[in-house]
Amino acid sequence: MGRIGISYVDVSQSADKLVAEGKNPTVDSVREELGSTGSKSTLAPLLKRWKAEHQENMASAGVGMPSNLVDAMKSVYDNLQADVEQRIALVQDAHQIALAELGEIVQQQREENAIAVETNAQLNEEASRAQQVFEQLRAEQRALNLALATAQAENTGLLNRLADRAAEIVTMHQQLSYARTQFEHYQEASTIQRAEERSGFEQKLMRGEQELATIRQQSNDQQLKLIQQENRLAQLPTLVQEVQRLQDIANIERQQAAVIGAEHTQLTFQVQQLMTERAELKHRLETTQLAFNEITLRCAVDEKEKWMLEKHIAEAEVKMDQLREDKMGLMQERATLQAQASANAMQAPAKAI
Repeated sequence: MGRIGISYVDVSQSADKLVAEGKNPTVDSVREELGSTGSKSTLAPLLKRWKAEHQENMASAGVGMPSNLVDAMKSVYDNLQADVEQRIALVQDAHQIALAELGEIVQQQREENAIAVETNAQLNEEASRAQQVFEQLRAEQRALNLALATAQAENTGLLNRLADRAAEIVTMHQQLSYARTQFEHYQEASTIQRAEERSGFEQKLMRGEQELATIRQQSNDQQLKLIQQENRLAQLPTLVQEVQRLQDIANIERQQAAVIGAEHTQLTFQVQQLMTERAELKHRLETTQLAFNEITLRCAVDEKEKWMLEKHIAEAEVKMDQLREDKMGLMQERATLQAQASANAMQAPAKAI
């Protein structure tokens, strides 16, 4: 029967004494240490409580090794555990740093892509404006060419009119000279006729005077025409100045057309440069997209490696837990064998007696 008054303190002291002696505290050994008193049903829960609170001491007593060796093994185990945890932390930190760097690179690539897209839009807008300016200049050039052709046609018409007027003046001078020659011949013929035919002079004189009046009228008309032609000739410098002015305007328009043609050539070159820069930006954008895809793939690979590492760590922890459980089972089994050996040793002297 169990002794009245056995407490947890009694069981704890007996178990501590057994551990200090290098023995495994069991229900039987504790009961023997207490003087073979106390029931197993009373001692078992108290001893279980003590083992839960002194698991490390149980481990050293269970394996039957010196405590300093157990401490050394524990230190090695703790160091290995700390080293593994440190490596895991370093790998995680490196992975986080790599992820952060990749995130920065991705963000930078996104910003560069946004800048490239914006630049491409600006270049497209500038190309569109340049195309509009080019079309406007082309329309202005067409208008200037039309005005130049019109001015040239007007200039040609004025020159033709001037040549016609000059020809008319020459013709009128010839007609006046011919009239004067005829008048002189007529006067000579009249003088000879008056000398030879004085008798018929009075009859012909009237006719001659009439003819003379007619000739004088014609002469006056010719003189009037001559004056008009001379007035026209006086206006000829003005016409020449007008023609010269039109020629100057035509030359200025030709120079403007040449300047516009040069600007058109320059704008065409600028448009070609813009198209080349656009092609280069498109190539850079494609290269950036490929780099971004590669970085995304590397991130996925890193994530997979991280997952594999975490999986290996989890598997290692499971194995360590399994080893701890196996170790506890072996310790319990050894304690049981030691208890049986102790019981057999105690029974052997009794049989000998």
